[in-house]
Amino acid sequence: KGAEAQFSFKSAERPLRITFNAGSEIPVASALGAQLANLQDDWEKLLYVPGTSHQVEANRSLITLFRDQAADNFTEVLPEIRPDAEVSEQDLKTRDLVLFGGIEENSLLARLAEEGKLPVEFGKGYFRFQGRSYGKPEDGIAFAIPNPWNPRRMIYVYSANTRLQLWQMTKAYQRGLPGWALWKGSEITSRGYHGSAGLTVTFP
Repeated sequence: KGAEAQFSFKSAERPLRITFNAGSEIPVASALGAQLANLQDDWEKLLYVPGTSHQVEANRSLITLFRDQAADNFTEVLPEIRPDAEVSEQDLKTRDLVLFGGIEENSLLARLAEEGKLPVEFGKGYFRFQGRSYGKPEDGIAFAIPNPWNPRRMIYVYSANTRLQLWQMTKAYQRGLPGWALWKGSEITSRGYHGSAGLTVTFP
C-alpha cells in the first residue's frame, strides 16, 4: 500500500542468487516494468504517431490498421492518429505515444535515437538489439519504454527493415506481449523483458 514494503523468505539451503521481479509480475515503478501489453492500460491517453518523411499515406494506412485491430480486441473507442510533425511538446509530456516506422521516416523516433534514449540502435535497413544486428528485410522489432518526457507515461515502438515487414508484424494485434518482441515475417521469433541489471544479487 505504501511506497516501500519489506518481505522475508526462508530457504532450506544457502541461496546462490536472487533475482527480483524476473518476470515483471510485480508492478514496480521501474523502466524494467515497461511492457507492450501496457498499451491497453490507459486507452484514452494513446496517441498513434506515423512517420511523414516519405510515403505518408502508406504509413498512415499501416498505423490505422493496427489501431483498429487493437481497438477490436479491447474497446470501440478509436484513439487519435496524428503525424509526427504535428505532435506538440504538450503531447509528448501528457500522452502515451505509439510510434510507427524507422528513424528515416519518423522524426520522433529519430529524435529519441539521436538522444540515446532507446534500447535499440537503428540504421538504414537494419537495427541492432542486445548486441546482435538484424539486417534482413523480414526483420522487425517492437518494444515499450517509459516516456522520456514524462516517465509516468509510455512509448511503444513498432519498427521494421521494410514497410512490408511492418505490415506483417502489425496486421493482427498480439495480446500480452512483454517488454520487447522480435519478428521474422508474421512470426514472433523471440520475446522478453527488459534487462534486470541492478535487480540481481549474487551471494559470495
